[in-house]
Amino acid sequence: MKKRGRFLILPFFTLILEALPYGAVMYFANMGGKSIRSTYSYFDLPPFGYANFSPLLTAVITGILTAALLIWFILGKGWIIKLAKNTAITCAAISLWVSDTIRLSYC
Repeated sequence: MKKRGRFLILPFFTLILEALPYGAVMYFANMGGKSIRSTYSYFDLPPFGYANFSPLLTAVITGILTAALLIWFILGKGWIIKLAKNTAITCAAISLWVSDTIRLSYC
């Protein structure tokens, strides 16, 4: 039971940090030509409304992974941890592919 608990530490800290209002940063321009910096939580909808989809998507996936790990911690079923690992690996691969694609498109 103690060994399974260590898998919950980082996802819970991640959810706490994502809930803070300093995660998603957006810049708006005013009439004077200066930019206004606004910060939002990953769970807030204004960044999603301004077509910044990644913070909300990251928060939802982190929440799903944390819930799966919590269920695994309570029940101890092996298939749940496999599902969580496969989901985490798939999301990491997709994020690396997307970031590489975006980086190459600006070159």
